[in-house]
Amino acid sequence: MAAQPPYTISQVEHTVEHVGRQKAASKRRIRWVFGVTPIAGTAAAPSTQQHELVFTWSISSGKQDITLDGTNVTFNRQKGRSVFNEALQRMGEKPDLRLVCTTTVPTGCPQDFVLYELLIDDMPYRCYPVGGLGVGRQEVYMGGAIGGIRPPGSILDITDPGKYDGCGSPDYVPGGAGGGAPPALLAPGADAGAMDISGGGEAEHHVGFATASAGGDFASHE
Repeated sequence: MAAQPPYTISQVEHTVEHVGRQKAASKRRIRWVFGVTPIAGTAAAPSTQQHELVFTWSISSGKQDITLDGTNVTFNRQKGRSVFNEALQRMGEKPDLRLVCTTTVPTGCPQDFVLYELLIDDMPYRCYPVGGLGVGRQEVYMGGAIGGIRPPGSILDITDPGKYDGCGSPDYVPGGAGGGAPPALLAPGADAGAMDISGGGEAEHHVGFATASAGGDFASHE
């Protein structure tokens, strides 16, 4: 089991804006604000530091820009891709950050499917406690797709099936039930392959999903 980090994480605010000029949904601005509080007794002062991560994604051009506390940390151009799955390179700084996002709700999934996930130290942002002045609520991660019991409820059910089930609950064990998660269907940084949206990345196109048990390819649908 990994050692307890010398800090705690809390939610502060999460917002999603459609900011395209001609078609609002063609460009998304996804923002997370989180708090990092040193644990009492460590060398750092016991005060919470807030950090803001902003992911700006132009669906039409493929431009993907990430800023952390106003400083650009990542820039990509992947036109037509429907999945972004990258760990931020922070030169050893903590906490570890990874973004897993998609542009559309996959076919057959609920309309409240979570498109945008920020992982902080390999735990979804929404599963952390809410800070004193934070907005939102702490959730217990309910996975989908494993064994075909229910459809995926988050992009993480496709990239990391089963890994985060129960995350946010008091008895959560990292790595998924049974000591380990099934293999990821999309590894960080991998080519999204058949999950790519056809037709130049239009936001209205949906993508299909495959369960871990089925082991099939993702299917694209218009």
